[in-house]
Amino acid sequence: MEVGIFVFEGADELDIVGPYRVFGAVGDVAPFVPAPTLTVRLVAEKHGPIRLAHGMSIDATESFESCPPLDVLFLPGGGSNSETAGRRIEQKKGSSIAFVRERAEQAGIVASVCTGAFLLAEAGLLAGRRANTHWHSRAELRELMERRGEKFELVPQRVVWDGDLVSGGGVTSGIDIALEIVARLCGEPVRAAVEAVLELETPPA
Repeated sequence: MEVGIFVFEGADELDIVGPYRVFGAVGDVAPFVPAPTLTVRLVAEKHGPIRLAHGMSIDATESFESCPPLDVLFLPGGGSNSETAGRRIEQKKGSSIAFVRERAEQAGIVASVCTGAFLLAEAGLLAGRRANTHWHSRAELRELMERRGEKFELVPQRVVWDGDLVSGGGVTSGIDIALEIVARLCGEPVRAAVEAVLELETPPA
């Protein structure tokens, strides 16, 4: 299975690295519990280094053009205050929104963490859906959806599923969202094994 995490200048580090590590742990547990192979790709408009919100740089392994069909599209948020980088810049970038819209049509699961929900909104993917974002940005998301004339339900929960769409709160919620995706794709035994390998404790559903 192919998992694509969209990376962009000014994205929050943990929005990317947390889910990346969870998906990667599926391979770690494969010798002990039957699990499919998940290939995780970091996708940006172009190959090369991407500077994230707090100074870390990460290399995009795929460009929009080279990215294969995805089973999971994962969108981070973060970095909203810069005039040159961050999700407020990205959500106005036609090429990025076109990529999100196109790949969401193909993917079996579309996910956002934190203010990655704004990329979903700009791509028209929140219309008629249930979703969440960082608590600090909930009013802004409601206002955006009102301007777009699209109804949606903001659900203030850490992880929110609506069919093939999953979203969540801020930053560390990405780990929980990734675990939920692992459970859906690979089964609860694999999720439990991943939690054990990463030494995570999660409350029962």
